[in-house]
Amino acid sequence: MALVIIGLAIGFTLIDIIFGELRNSYGYYLLLIVVGGLSYACCLANKQTLGACIGLIGGNLLIFVFATDKAIMDGVLMLYIPAVLCTLVLIDGKLLILRVLLCAFSASLVVLAHYIDYPLLSYGTETALKYPITFFVDFFASLVISITVLQFVVGVNAKVESKLLDNQNELHQLSKALKKSETRLVLANKGSRIGIYEWSVMADSIYVSEEWLSLLGYHLKDLQIASSADFLALLHPDDQALMKSTIKRYAHISEPFELEVRRKTKDGTYRWFLDRGMMTVQDEQHVHDVVIGTTMDIHERKMNELQISDQFGKLQETNRELDSFVYSTSHDLRSPLNSILGLLYLAEDADSIDELRGYLKHMEKNVKILDEFIVEIGMYTQNAKQEVKTERVEVWTLLQEVLESLRYNAWYKQVQVFCDVPQETVMYTDKSRLRIIFSNLISNAIKYQDPLKENQFVRISLENKSDETHVLIEDNGIGIDNANQEKIFEMFYRAYAQVEGSGLGLYLTSEIVNKIKGKLFLCSRLEEGTTVKLIFPQKIRV
Repeated sequence: MALVIIGLAIGFTLIDIIFGELRNSYGYYLLLIVVGGLSYACCLANKQTLGACIGLIGGNLLIFVFATDKAIMDGVLMLYIPAVLCTLVLIDGKLLILRVLLCAFSASLVVLAHYIDYPLLSYGTETALKYPITFFVDFFASLVISITVLQFVVGVNAKVESKLLDNQNELHQLSKALKKSETRLVLANKGSRIGIYEWSVMADSIYVSEEWLSLLGYHLKDLQIASSADFLALLHPDDQALMKSTIKRYAHISEPFELEVRRKTKDGTYRWFLDRGMMTVQDEQHVHDVVIGTTMDIHERKMNELQISDQFGKLQETNRELDSFVYSTSHDLRSPLNSILGLLYLAEDADSIDELRGYLKHMEKNVKILDEFIVEIGMYTQNAKQEVKTERVEVWTLLQEVLESLRYNAWYKQVQVFCDVPQETVMYTDKSRLRIIFSNLISNAIKYQDPLKENQFVRISLENKSDETHVLIEDNGIGIDNANQEKIFEMFYRAYAQVEGSGLGLYLTSEIVNKIKGKLFLCSRLEEGTTVKLIFPQKIRV
């Protein structure tokens, strides 16, 4: 536009020189060049609309000045045609009001020039005689400007069409690449069993893929997840707070998150899933409010991990017990052996048969202690390795066998034993293990009697309750203080050092009770006595 105005001014100047001052308006031509220069300067400053307005308004006013001369008005008015064309081309269609105002401005100047009687510029009689030449010049200028404007429009349109065509081809290629990528993603998701979800936190909306639903056993028609409440409701109650806190923590950082959660499947069971995702920016305020995440089924792996962790914990506990077992066993085995070795040295120097018999008596005692300890170790190993064998057990008969085996114990003769157990009582359990339980508890009740009491007793009673059998073993012995009651079932723990024993008996008893699905309770008062309560299922279901 600016260059057209400057070119028009220079062209009129040259024509005036050639035809001998056709209009004699060099001052106005200079003003036209100034207007074109201002318009061009605005365009260089990236203010195209302002530059167009300056050029259009200035051009319209100068045309009006020339058009006020009635002698040449007809030819000059033709210049308004390219002026209007320039308005329509140069003013953006979004500025519709400005475009209409400039067109109306041109039209009003045409009307005003037609009816005004006072010419703002008079050329005189000589210029009027040259009217055919001025008319032809104005017509030619209007034609050239209009063609230039139209050619500009055609050129711009061609460039736009070419760019649109290039964009269309590029868009087509991108569309094909996107479709191919989408196909790969769908196949990858199905092959790897990964579901996708999008959680808009601010809008409280959720999108889940079909594969995501299939991980839980659902189809699209079976379950609709529209809000965060629906999404969180599928989580295990213990994992809902974890998911919320994770989303809240990562809302302000652009880092991926990862967490393991349990979700409820269609059949009502919970399975373990691994969620990975990231908060993204979806609005102009740059707030991370949309979660793009993936979900993968890791239930089998998680179960294996938990099983391994549980087995590892048990292995550590076993190792601790083994360390304690080896240490205590070596100590308890060496003690009687050292005593026997010392007695052998003394026996070599014995002066009489009676002295030698005394040493042998002590040796026998240590050998019995050693034998009892080895038997208990064998029982411990047997209980750990052998499976539970369920058989019919007549409890009264079994108790009689146990009491008979203890009858020749040195402490047995000083204690009254009462067996208040109905003879018809029957249990279905592991007979050999039940025998060890009764033998250990009854022998302890006899062994830890109070010698200062006249009526020392042990009472065994039994009561059947629905599908359980309750057995009580009571005594009025020395009892156990509160501090030791929590420790007596530990391996190798001995509450009283003055009484012989390995410290394995009650630990072994507790382990066997657990093995046959029973329960053991102990209540004791120091110097009053002890009551042990056993609860067994009447039939073990292995």
